[in-house]
Amino acid sequence: MCAPIPIGASVLGTAIQAYGKYKEAQASADYNKYVAETAEQNAAQVEAEAGLQKTQVQDQAARAAQKLKANVAGVLGQQKVVTATMGIGGSVTAEDLAKDTANAGKKDELALKLNADIQSWEIENQARTQARGYRNEAEAAYMASAAAESALPFELVGTLLSGVSQVSDLWSHYRPFQKLTRVNTRSGS
Repeated sequence: MCAPIPIGASVLGTAIQAYGKYKEAQASADYNKYVAETAEQNAAQVEAEAGLQKTQVQDQAARAAQKLKANVAGVLGQQKVVTATMGIGGSVTAEDLAKDTANAGKKDELALKLNADIQSWEIENQARTQARGYRNEAEAAYMASAAAESALPFELVGTLLSGVSQVSDLWSHYRPFQKLTRVNTRSGS
């Protein structure tokens, strides 16, 4: 007559196990969503920082170019003074010297701009690669979250079927009605 206790315990254990599976899947989905959102935030942060770095590089190059222009203008002025004091101020040689100085300054200015553009491109390329990695991580986490949520019904059904099987097995060994039926049929004869 003690069989109802194991049957009840089996039913209760199955219910607790099913609830545990539900909570586990829910926690796994929530965690993976958190990981995905964090990865997306990291990607956005990397891109924002890269934008700031590129601006700083370009600003620094622009300041260096302005300083270079001022230096070239100073050199041109000094050249004019020197050539004038030497008495060759309006000559072809003085003009060629001034053009060469101006051209060298322009080449240096373009080199500064090119170097800043290359450095900006490297920063952007590195940020794009890091952001892509974070976004791939986010996508994988979203997929893991969806998998945990979609697997839940199957896990619950499996747990419930296992519990039903246990209860059925216990019930098959507990047959109080068969004993009562046998006793009643014997005493009635």
